[in-house]
Amino acid sequence: MVEELKTQIESVDKDTKSAKESLTVVTTLKKDIDIIKREIDKSKCETELAALKTKVNKLFAQAILESKKDVQHSIELFAKVIELDSSNSDAFFMRGKLKHDLRDLEGAMADYNKAIELNPSDAKSYINRGLLKNNNRDYIGAMADYNKAIELSPNNAIAFINRGTLKNDLKDLDGAMADYNKAITLSPNNDDAYCDRGGLLISLEKLDDAMKDINKAIEINPNNAKAFLARGLIKTRRNDKKGAMNDFNKSIDLNPYDGTVYLSRAFLNYDLNNCDDALSDVNKAIELNPNDLTAYIHRATYNTDMKKYDFAMADYSKIIELNPNNAKAYNGRANICLIQKEFSKALEDADKAIRLEPANYIFHITKGQIFKSMKMYLEAIYEFSISQSLNEKESKSYSNRSECYRALAEITSDENKKTKFFTKAKEDEKKAESLKNADKA
Repeated sequence: MVEELKTQIESVDKDTKSAKESLTVVTTLKKDIDIIKREIDKSKCETELAALKTKVNKLFAQAILESKKDVQHSIELFAKVIELDSSNSDAFFMRGKLKHDLRDLEGAMADYNKAIELNPSDAKSYINRGLLKNNNRDYIGAMADYNKAIELSPNNAIAFINRGTLKNDLKDLDGAMADYNKAITLSPNNDDAYCDRGGLLISLEKLDDAMKDINKAIEINPNNAKAFLARGLIKTRRNDKKGAMNDFNKSIDLNPYDGTVYLSRAFLNYDLNNCDDALSDVNKAIELNPNDLTAYIHRATYNTDMKKYDFAMADYSKIIELNPNNAKAYNGRANICLIQKEFSKALEDADKAIRLEPANYIFHITKGQIFKSMKMYLEAIYEFSISQSLNEKESKSYSNRSECYRALAEITSDENKKTKFFTKAKEDEKKAESLKNADKA
């Protein structure tokens, strides 16, 4: 009995030991299975990621190619890239660049900001955002972005060119020249660097040096529209009107979307008495840049000279709408009102112009002419005298004042005053004639 019990106990011990061993084997197998599953999942994930990366790269390349043909479609493709890979900073940058080209400035800014957030070490995003800020007149922000780009990429010629242009706009001419020189040192075949330095040299009246830079830019890149514009400006100053016209035409052929060129050609056409062509060019300039105050001012001038007074009036009013502190627009509109004998409106605008720029002698001449037309000769004489005190070499102040003195002499019955007024009239006539002769000489 005891022996049987011992046998049973030994059997149970063996079964228990076998069960433990089996449990260990099962546990080990489960661990091995888990490892295999993880490896399979990892391999599957890597495969899926590789497939996704391939798809993203393919879409990105397609978007780049499409940007040369259909910008809007290219933007849509970059949006798909971003949908698949929201951390792709290059996609945000490229989409921002295309939006910038399409004048979607708000959308471009958002994309540049995101590109910088994702990759704060990418100089090109700061350069493009700086350019956008510059166009938005956020000059402090633009300078900060250009400085950051140069900090990140000190050999980036484009960053120096853009910063040089900003400094030029801010009248830091020495700083601008230093940046353009640096850009040319870094990139001796960069046509934009020579072109922009040439533009600065034009403003410094160093036309020979400017011409060398502009010709170098054209030699490097015969399709640089901005260079032909700059060379046309140099030729205009040298009175080579035919050469200037050829260069303006070439610039427009290369880039028909730059309003600045049409405006420059308008000035030249107007100088050549091609009034219809000048008006056509300035219309195109305004079409391309509806907020260009200079274009509206010149169109108003052309329309006034062509006696299209209603059109001129509309342009001056548009300028005032865009910039209520534009004194020249009020003065121009005052002159139109004077021509149309709307004296009250003319005086109102003349007063506004003088309040904005009290030291502008031309505005006092305008107000004096209004009073003269209203036969308010003493008030007119007062304004012409202010004009004369502000600019002693302006003959119109003297000639207009002379007419007022002569008018007073003719209407007064007091012989002493009559003599006095005639004497003053002759003195002013003599002075006006002297100044006119000096101008001719």
